[in-house]
Amino acid sequence: MKKMAFRAPGLLLTFWLALAGSLFGQMVAGRFNQVTTLLPGEVSTLHLRAIGDSSALLLVSQSGGNFQQRNLYGRLALSGPPENRTTPALQQDLRPLTSLKDRIVDVVFAGDGLWLLTYSDWALKPGLYRYSPPEPPRAMTLGLPDSNLLVLKALIGLAPGHLVAAGYREAPDGAVVGREAVLVFLDPAASRAELLPLGVADQEDGFEELLRVNDSLLVVAGYRREGASRTVGRLIGLNPKTRNIVFETAVEGFFPRDLVRLPDGNILLAGGQDGWQDLDAALIQIDRSGKILQRWQSRVTGRDEALALGVSLDGRVLVGGYRREVPWYGKFQVKPLRLLLSKQGDPTGVEGRILALSETPAGLLFLAGSGRNRAGQSAALVIVEKSSSPAAFPPRIELEARFQDSSGDGMLAPEEAFSLEIGIRNQGKTALVSGQLVLEKPPSDLQFDGPLVQPLPMLFPGDRQTWRLTGRAAGQLNPQGSALLVRIRQRNARTLAEKTVPILRAFQNQMDFRVEAYPTTIQPGDTNQIHLVIRNASPVDFSKLHYKVTAGLDDAVLSGDLEGELLFFSSGKQARRKIKVFVPQGGATGALPLVVSLYSAEAGFHVERTVQLQLPESKAWTEEEWEKLTKNLPTLAQGYKFKPDLDIDVEAHIPQGPAPDPNRFAVVVGIRDYRKPIPPVDFALRD
Repeated sequence: MKKMAFRAPGLLLTFWLALAGSLFGQMVAGRFNQVTTLLPGEVSTLHLRAIGDSSALLLVSQSGGNFQQRNLYGRLALSGPPENRTTPALQQDLRPLTSLKDRIVDVVFAGDGLWLLTYSDWALKPGLYRYSPPEPPRAMTLGLPDSNLLVLKALIGLAPGHLVAAGYREAPDGAVVGREAVLVFLDPAASRAELLPLGVADQEDGFEELLRVNDSLLVVAGYRREGASRTVGRLIGLNPKTRNIVFETAVEGFFPRDLVRLPDGNILLAGGQDGWQDLDAALIQIDRSGKILQRWQSRVTGRDEALALGVSLDGRVLVGGYRREVPWYGKFQVKPLRLLLSKQGDPTGVEGRILALSETPAGLLFLAGSGRNRAGQSAALVIVEKSSSPAAFPPRIELEARFQDSSGDGMLAPEEAFSLEIGIRNQGKTALVSGQLVLEKPPSDLQFDGPLVQPLPMLFPGDRQTWRLTGRAAGQLNPQGSALLVRIRQRNARTLAEKTVPILRAFQNQMDFRVEAYPTTIQPGDTNQIHLVIRNASPVDFSKLHYKVTAGLDDAVLSGDLEGELLFFSSGKQARRKIKVFVPQGGATGALPLVVSLYSAEAGFHVERTVQLQLPESKAWTEEEWEKLTKNLPTLAQGYKFKPDLDIDVEAHIPQGPAPDPNRFAVVVGIRDYRKPIPPVDFALRD
């Protein structure tokens, strides 16, 4: 072989190139290292959310008999970092929700709690619960008159405290159509609901999934049945504010199961596609106008389906489902849509299907679903895989926040309603994963309607999201007042952006500060020492107040105690500060304004006071005076009378030069006043 390689290098090179060409761009297939089964029992629904570098929250509904469900909620965590060949032990802390017997259909993670959309198999109607561990779930009023005809399948949050659900409405007895697709806009705090029918006349349809793309686009996916065997997938784009339909796209033979927003702003749907022999796993990419851009279909022997979607840290698409009754996971490239990695089953032959997946900021992928353990018993299953490398650089977040009181006068009165509008834009090159919107230590006299910690959806580079938080002021406002600190951070407590929002209380329009200056007249060309007196004439005591002094003229130079803090500045107290003011000779006339800025970050206000320092009038040379001066310059130079006590050698003994020359001239310039803080030269003119 060595000899052949030496004599025929071209043949050997051709062999390696052919081998590399056959492998280049091909999908990598394999098996899961380990599938963990837990919670014996038939799984109805399952929900998963990564909460740290190596942990996730799991919510499971299992059939409990007698039309009741057994619901469990808790944390999954790894005992150590995953390795290439072995999966570390999976630790669980799942606890039953004993007070909740209905099946949990969908979950919205909101701040320090969850919204739970449920369905009662006994009462045949949906329900809504607010769950803030460790408190038990609290039932909310839907506000729908005919809720017993509703079957809701999906729930998402639109704004804090506002939700939208999707599903279908059963037709009353005797109707031709069996079900009609609907959206339900929910305001749980006000017990209000708005039902929006979106069904097709004389056809049976329903919605399965929802996606909030941005503030003006909501995408809902479902399907309708035409006849006994024909199924058409329905994709509808809707403006959630106006309720106007933006687009409607039909996909023949498609059963949508999940959808996700891609980094480029397009939408990807996962589900099943009618194949030649059986159902195939399928992906469909659409833009925000509903146009189909790309499609992928598995086309393998046997039944398979894509049930769960996600986007990895490196921008790839993560898909979970089943293939021939064993768990299946795939990783896809987006442009073009192509399968890069495929894993299914494990060496022990556990059956099941993946229903949910979630990736951690450290690049660990949690997959969970339903299946059968090695003994053939129904159970939940959990798989942990290394999905992608964590982002090398954190996202760069731009934060905007604006406070608005209900009256619009900018002053918050007792018991007045207010709103806080927050805008977040990702200006970096990596996505924001597991982010949080945090109101850090809000003032005690502000009462917010929602939680102080809000989870953020994945924010891709260039994305912008807005939130509107509402609340009400307390009956008695804090005399000290304070501003509000808004932070954007990741779940590892790393702060990505923060902004201080000033909040003016109504009593702060009584803020009165007096500023006086002594003396009130300054001399140009001289360094003038000024005493400033700042007095707190308002009824509020301040533990700390900041001040800053600036000049209202460009050519004025200030020095001294120009900036600092006034500590324990109580009502009626005054403080003295010394400053120095220099204005050049022949500069401005009239008055020099001194601006004193007083501000408090704690009380959230800023005021300015101005005092005027008078400047003497500067007389300009007339043409006659200037002619007389220039005419008598030699006389002035020869006959200048110096003070007798001055003995200046250079003036008493002027060196003699050569003979006078009438064609030579000398120009002598004496500079007495300078713009910069340099003392004036008193004898410049005489010299």
